[in-house]
Amino acid sequence: MREITASLHEKPLVMPRGGTLTPRRFAQLGLLLGSASGFEDLHDLLELARCPPPTPTPPPTNGGGERTRQLPDHFLLAVEQAQEQFETNPIYWLLHEAIYCDGNAQAAAARGPSDWAAERVQAALGDRWDYTTRLAPGSPPVLLSGEHVYSWMGEDYAWLRPLLPCAQLLAKKSDWEALYDKKALGGSEGPPVACLVSYDDIYVERAFSEQTAAMLGGRARCWITNEYQHSGLRDDPAVFEKLLAMSKGEVAIPS
Repeated sequence: MREITASLHEKPLVMPRGGTLTPRRFAQLGLLLGSASGFEDLHDLLELARCPPPTPTPPPTNGGGERTRQLPDHFLLAVEQAQEQFETNPIYWLLHEAIYCDGNAQAAAARGPSDWAAERVQAALGDRWDYTTRLAPGSPPVLLSGEHVYSWMGEDYAWLRPLLPCAQLLAKKSDWEALYDKKALGGSEGPPVACLVSYDDIYVERAFSEQTAAMLGGRARCWITNEYQHSGLRDDPAVFEKLLAMSKGEVAIPS
Protein backbone atom coordinates (compact mmCIF):
# COMPACT_ATOMS: atom_id res chain seq x y z
CA MET A 1 0.00 0.00 0.00
CA ARG A 2 2.77 2.42 0.92
CA GLU A 3 4.81 1.70 -2.22
CA ILE A 4 1.84 2.13 -4.54
CA THR A 5 0.74 5.32 -2.79
CA ALA A 6 4.25 6.77 -3.06
CA SER A 7 4.41 5.84 -6.75
CA LEU A 8 1.06 7.49 -7.47
CA HIS A 9 2.11 10.56 -5.51
CA GLU A 10 5.13 10.83 -7.79
CA LYS A 11 3.12 10.18 -10.94
CA PRO A 12 -0.66 9.61 -11.10
CA LEU A 13 -1.72 7.15 -13.78
CA VAL A 14 -4.35 7.36 -16.52
CA MET A 15 -7.04 4.72 -16.05
CA PRO A 16 -8.42 2.63 -18.95
CA ARG A 17 -11.75 4.49 -18.79
CA GLY A 18 -9.95 7.85 -18.93
CA GLY A 19 -9.93 8.75 -15.24
CA THR A 20 -6.88 9.29 -13.08
CA LEU A 21 -5.51 6.97 -10.39
CA THR A 22 -4.24 9.29 -7.67
CA PRO A 23 -3.30 8.40 -4.08
CA ARG A 24 -6.64 9.76 -2.86
CA ARG A 25 -8.57 7.61 -5.31
CA PHE A 26 -6.41 4.60 -4.48
CA ALA A 27 -7.29 5.07 -0.79
CA GLN A 28 -10.97 4.71 -1.71
CA LEU A 29 -10.39 0.97 -2.13
CA GLY A 30 -11.07 0.87 1.60
CA LEU A 31 -14.72 0.79 0.59
CA LEU A 32 -14.22 -2.91 -0.15
CA LEU A 33 -13.64 -3.67 3.52
CA GLY A 34 -17.29 -3.29 4.50
CA SER A 35 -18.27 -6.62 2.96
CA ALA A 36 -17.63 -10.12 4.25
CA SER A 37 -15.10 -10.90 1.52
CA GLY A 38 -13.65 -7.38 1.41
CA PHE A 39 -10.28 -8.08 3.00
CA GLU A 40 -9.62 -11.00 0.65
CA ASP A 41 -10.83 -8.98 -2.35
CA LEU A 42 -8.47 -6.13 -1.53
CA HIS A 43 -5.59 -8.54 -0.90
CA ASP A 44 -6.14 -10.24 -4.26
CA LEU A 45 -6.34 -6.88 -6.03
CA LEU A 46 -3.07 -5.70 -4.52
CA GLU A 47 -1.39 -8.94 -5.54
CA LEU A 48 -2.01 -7.93 -9.16
CA ALA A 49 0.23 -4.91 -8.63
CA ARG A 50 3.16 -7.25 -7.98
CA CYS A 51 2.93 -8.83 -11.42
CA PRO A 52 5.67 -7.72 -13.83
CA PRO A 53 4.67 -5.78 -16.95
CA PRO A 54 4.10 -7.90 -20.08
CA THR A 55 7.10 -6.38 -21.87
CA PRO A 56 10.66 -6.61 -20.52
CA THR A 57 11.28 -2.88 -20.77
CA PRO A 58 13.31 -1.49 -17.86
CA PRO A 59 11.18 0.42 -15.33
CA PRO A 60 11.59 4.21 -15.27
CA THR A 61 13.57 6.00 -12.61
CA ASN A 62 12.56 8.93 -10.46
CA GLY A 63 15.43 11.09 -11.75
CA GLY A 64 17.86 10.05 -9.06
CA GLY A 65 18.59 6.61 -10.43
CA GLU A 66 16.11 4.88 -8.12
CA ARG A 67 13.54 2.79 -9.96
CA THR A 68 9.89 3.64 -9.53
CA ARG A 69 7.13 1.06 -9.44
CA GLN A 70 5.30 0.16 -12.64
CA LEU A 71 1.67 -0.82 -12.23
CA PRO A 72 0.42 -3.31 -14.83
CA ASP A 73 -2.66 -2.65 -16.90
CA HIS A 74 -4.61 -5.54 -15.40
CA PHE A 75 -4.12 -3.99 -11.95
CA LEU A 76 -5.53 -0.69 -13.22
CA LEU A 77 -8.45 -2.57 -14.75
CA ALA A 78 -9.12 -4.30 -11.44
CA VAL A 79 -9.07 -1.00 -9.53
CA GLU A 80 -11.46 0.49 -12.06
CA GLN A 81 -13.78 -2.50 -11.76
CA ALA A 82 -13.75 -2.27 -7.96
CA GLN A 83 -14.77 1.39 -8.16
CA GLU A 84 -16.95 1.37 -11.26
CA GLN A 85 -20.24 1.89 -9.42
CA PHE A 86 -19.23 5.46 -8.63
CA GLU A 87 -19.43 6.09 -12.38
CA THR A 88 -22.22 3.72 -13.43
CA ASN A 89 -24.41 4.80 -10.47
CA PRO A 90 -23.48 8.49 -10.08
CA ILE A 91 -26.45 9.36 -7.86
CA TYR A 92 -24.45 7.87 -4.96
CA TRP A 93 -21.78 10.53 -5.38
CA LEU A 94 -24.31 13.31 -5.91
CA LEU A 95 -26.60 12.59 -2.95
CA HIS A 96 -24.61 10.54 -0.45
CA GLU A 97 -24.06 13.49 1.90
CA ALA A 98 -27.19 15.41 0.93
CA ILE A 99 -29.50 12.71 2.29
CA TYR A 100 -28.27 13.46 5.82
CA CYS A 101 -28.95 17.21 5.70
CA ASP A 102 -31.63 18.13 8.25
CA GLY A 103 -33.44 21.46 8.18
CA ASN A 104 -35.46 20.69 11.30
CA ALA A 105 -35.92 23.79 13.45
CA GLN A 106 -35.02 21.74 16.53
CA ALA A 107 -31.76 20.65 14.91
CA ALA A 108 -30.19 24.06 14.45
CA ALA A 109 -26.69 22.64 14.77
CA ALA A 110 -27.36 20.37 11.82
CA ARG A 111 -28.53 23.17 9.54
CA GLY A 112 -26.59 24.31 6.52
CA PRO A 113 -25.08 22.66 3.46
CA SER A 114 -23.19 19.39 3.45
CA ASP A 115 -20.29 21.23 1.78
CA TRP A 116 -18.31 18.00 1.31
CA ALA A 117 -18.39 17.11 5.00
CA ALA A 118 -16.06 14.08 4.86
CA GLU A 119 -13.50 16.06 2.91
CA ARG A 120 -13.57 18.87 5.47
CA VAL A 121 -13.26 16.52 8.44
CA GLN A 122 -10.30 14.68 6.92
CA ALA A 123 -8.57 17.99 6.17
CA ALA A 124 -9.06 18.99 9.81
CA LEU A 125 -7.18 15.87 10.93
CA GLY A 126 -3.97 17.22 9.43
CA ASP A 127 -1.00 14.86 9.67
CA ARG A 128 -3.17 12.17 11.25
CA TRP A 129 -4.81 11.71 7.85
CA ASP A 130 -2.33 13.18 5.36
CA TYR A 131 -0.81 10.27 3.44
CA THR A 132 2.28 12.31 2.53
CA THR A 133 3.41 12.05 6.17
CA ARG A 134 3.26 8.22 5.98
CA LEU A 135 5.37 7.40 2.93
CA ALA A 136 8.70 6.81 4.65
CA PRO A 137 9.55 3.23 5.67
CA GLY A 138 8.61 2.60 9.29
CA SER A 139 6.04 5.40 9.44
CA PRO A 140 2.41 4.65 10.40
CA PRO A 141 0.32 2.86 7.76
CA VAL A 142 -1.32 4.78 4.94
CA LEU A 143 -4.99 5.12 5.86
CA LEU A 144 -7.88 4.09 3.63
CA SER A 145 -11.22 5.81 3.30
CA GLY A 146 -14.57 4.07 3.40
CA GLU A 147 -18.12 5.12 2.61
CA HIS A 148 -17.21 8.72 1.78
CA VAL A 149 -17.57 11.01 -1.23
CA TYR A 150 -15.41 13.96 -2.21
CA SER A 151 -15.47 16.96 -4.53
CA TRP A 152 -12.26 15.79 -6.24
CA MET A 153 -14.03 12.69 -7.53
CA GLY A 154 -15.33 15.03 -10.23
CA GLU A 155 -11.72 15.23 -11.43
CA ASP A 156 -10.38 11.71 -10.87
CA TYR A 157 -13.38 9.79 -12.29
CA ALA A 158 -13.82 10.41 -16.00
CA TRP A 159 -17.57 9.77 -16.12
CA LEU A 160 -18.25 12.06 -13.15
CA ARG A 161 -16.55 15.10 -14.64
CA PRO A 162 -19.63 16.40 -16.51
CA LEU A 163 -21.64 16.13 -13.26
CA LEU A 164 -19.27 18.19 -11.10
CA PRO A 165 -21.26 21.47 -11.45
CA CYS A 166 -24.40 19.64 -10.30
CA ALA A 167 -22.53 18.06 -7.38
CA GLN A 168 -21.23 21.45 -6.28
CA LEU A 169 -24.74 22.93 -6.34
CA LEU A 170 -26.04 20.14 -4.10
CA ALA A 171 -23.07 20.48 -1.74
CA LYS A 172 -23.83 24.20 -1.28
CA LYS A 173 -27.60 23.83 -0.92
CA SER A 174 -28.68 24.95 2.56
CA ASP A 175 -32.48 25.29 2.45
CA TRP A 176 -33.25 21.69 3.41
CA GLU A 177 -36.55 20.72 4.95
CA ALA A 178 -36.89 18.57 8.05
CA LEU A 179 -35.42 15.13 7.54
CA TYR A 180 -37.47 13.32 10.21
CA ASP A 181 -40.79 13.83 11.95
CA LYS A 182 -39.59 12.44 15.28
CA LYS A 183 -43.05 12.60 16.84
CA ALA A 184 -44.51 10.47 14.08
CA LEU A 185 -41.60 8.03 14.12
CA GLY A 186 -41.90 7.50 17.86
CA GLY A 187 -45.64 6.90 17.78
CA SER A 188 -47.23 3.53 18.37
CA GLU A 189 -49.32 3.56 15.19
CA GLY A 190 -46.56 2.67 12.78
CA PRO A 191 -45.66 -0.83 11.57
CA PRO A 192 -43.24 -3.05 13.48
CA VAL A 193 -39.59 -2.77 12.50
CA ALA A 194 -36.82 -5.39 12.58
CA CYS A 195 -33.21 -4.62 11.78
CA LEU A 196 -29.79 -6.22 11.64
CA VAL A 197 -27.06 -4.19 13.32
CA SER A 198 -23.54 -5.43 12.60
CA TYR A 199 -21.47 -4.98 15.76
CA ASP A 200 -18.26 -4.11 13.90
CA ASP A 201 -19.86 -2.44 10.87
CA ILE A 202 -17.12 -0.51 9.06
CA TYR A 203 -19.61 1.78 7.31
CA VAL A 204 -22.09 2.62 10.10
CA GLU A 205 -21.31 3.10 13.77
CA ARG A 206 -23.32 0.65 15.86
CA ALA A 207 -24.20 3.39 18.37
CA PHE A 208 -25.76 5.48 15.57
CA SER A 209 -27.91 2.54 14.46
CA GLU A 210 -29.09 1.99 18.02
CA GLN A 211 -29.93 5.69 18.38
CA THR A 212 -31.98 5.56 15.19
CA ALA A 213 -33.81 2.46 16.40
CA ALA A 214 -34.53 4.21 19.71
CA MET A 215 -36.38 6.93 17.80
CA LEU A 216 -38.96 4.29 16.84
CA GLY A 217 -39.84 3.51 20.44
CA GLY A 218 -40.83 -0.05 21.21
CA ARG A 219 -41.63 -0.87 17.58
CA ALA A 220 -38.00 -1.60 16.66
CA ARG A 221 -36.46 -5.00 17.28
CA CYS A 222 -32.68 -4.98 16.84
CA TRP A 223 -30.63 -8.05 16.07
CA ILE A 224 -27.12 -6.99 17.09
CA THR A 225 -24.49 -9.48 16.01
CA ASN A 226 -20.84 -9.79 14.98
CA GLU A 227 -21.69 -12.70 12.69
CA TYR A 228 -22.17 -10.42 9.68
CA GLN A 229 -20.62 -7.34 8.18
CA HIS A 230 -22.52 -4.51 6.49
CA SER A 231 -23.21 -6.89 3.60
CA GLY A 232 -25.09 -9.44 5.73
CA LEU A 233 -28.30 -9.15 3.75
CA ARG A 234 -26.42 -10.02 0.55
CA ASP A 235 -24.19 -12.66 2.07
CA ASP A 236 -26.89 -14.83 3.65
CA PRO A 237 -30.49 -15.06 2.39
CA ALA A 238 -31.52 -16.37 5.82
CA VAL A 239 -30.99 -12.88 7.27
CA PHE A 240 -34.09 -11.48 5.59
CA GLU A 241 -36.15 -14.48 6.63
CA LYS A 242 -35.15 -13.96 10.27
CA LEU A 243 -35.88 -10.24 10.11
CA LEU A 244 -39.30 -10.85 8.58
CA ALA A 245 -40.14 -13.40 11.28
CA MET A 246 -38.90 -10.99 13.97
CA SER A 247 -41.13 -8.22 12.66
CA LYS A 248 -44.15 -10.55 12.88
CA GLY A 249 -43.26 -11.69 16.39
CA GLU A 250 -42.82 -15.26 15.19
CA VAL A 251 -39.27 -15.67 16.54
CA ALA A 252 -37.25 -14.16 19.32
CA ILE A 253 -34.34 -11.91 18.55
CA PRO A 254 -31.40 -14.19 17.60
CA SER A 255 -28.46 -14.07 20.02
